[in-house]
Amino acid sequence: EAENLSFGLVVSTPSFSASIDYFDIGLEDKVIPENGSDVLAAFIGTGTTAINNCGRAGYEALQARFTFQNGVCSPAGILRTRAMAVNSPDEEVRGIDVSASYRLQNVMRGGLAVRPDAGGRDFIGTRAGVQTLPEFRGALFAEFTTGNHSLRATGRYTDGVTDLRDAARNPDGSLNEIASYFTADLVYRLSLPSDLTFTAAAFNVADRDPPVVRLTDYNYDPSFGNPVGRV
Repeated sequence: EAENLSFGLVVSTPSFSASIDYFDIGLEDKVIPENGSDVLAAFIGTGTTAINNCGRAGYEALQARFTFQNGVCSPAGILRTRAMAVNSPDEEVRGIDVSASYRLQNVMRGGLAVRPDAGGRDFIGTRAGVQTLPEFRGALFAEFTTGNHSLRATGRYTDGVTDLRDAARNPDGSLNEIASYFTADLVYRLSLPSDLTFTAAAFNVADRDPPVVRLTDYNYDPSFGNPVGRV
């Protein structure tokens, strides 16, 4: 069940436009898919040496969710696990979306988008479980157009977060800090006769790697990181 509230304001002139929107989303009785990595960690632990819970009392139901090589239970013989749908805590997300642009005729165009905050038990700025909630995410672009030619540069920023998972703690026991992430894109367009357009683009121009995250399946966070690099 969800209760949604949102309202906003838009201002627009020939040269300037801006909008600000407030949203408040409350979710109750959520059902979400389990993370297979969490099921694996519950059965064999998260250390460098796997714990062997095969046949151990109290682990029968968990063991039944794994498929083992040759049907013999062992940490090294795990082939797959079955992830289920589970009940999730209630969730409330509040925030403000802001965007603005100003156009100088025949010179350039810019824009900004920011999502700053959320409420309830505050998870903003952290990574917990399968969710990553940066405090700030934004994009800024500048575009130059002359005649049939157009060049746009876009920068995308995602704020760093604190990893709250015990499995991801540093050797000294402190919480791991996941770095911020910034990429830049360039797009060139040429308008041709007969409504044709030629486009050349370079995404992630600086070939930035996503920040390292200590996950079982990946070493980056797929919710906002891209491991492909420059394209």
